[in-house]
Amino acid sequence: MEKNKDFKIIEKRVDESWKEGVEKEKSRDEAKQEASKTFTSEEPQQQRQSKPQPEFEEQSANLFGMLISSLATQALVFMGEMPVDEAGNRVRDVERAKQTVDMLGMIKEKTEGNLSPQEAKAIEDVLYELRMKFVGVFK
Repeated sequence: MEKNKDFKIIEKRVDESWKEGVEKEKSRDEAKQEASKTFTSEEPQQQRQSKPQPEFEEQSANLFGMLISSLATQALVFMGEMPVDEAGNRVRDVERAKQTVDMLGMIKEKTEGNLSPQEAKAIEDVLYELRMKFVGVFK
């Protein structure tokens, strides 16, 4: 079998574009973990990394934290504690603020026994803070 001597490799190219995608995905995962620390775990970083956690549980914890945070923000807006627009206008609506805090209380009741210790503490802390703020604002 005779080799073709006219064939010559001039430039060797290696496709490394996949590395950029991996880096983006890695940074996105790190950002998600950082954003969910408040509601997912107060354990040291090493312990969290050593425990394998199914993706569903992690996503569920993130979504639960986002739900609690969203409702807490709505309650603060209705208490007049946060602006509703870029102009800085504020709204004070006792009924809506009370309803939103009550919804969080109902979520706490209905999920009792089904939350991780960190999630249970997070919703308990948020409810306490909102109830104290409500009493201070609308007394």
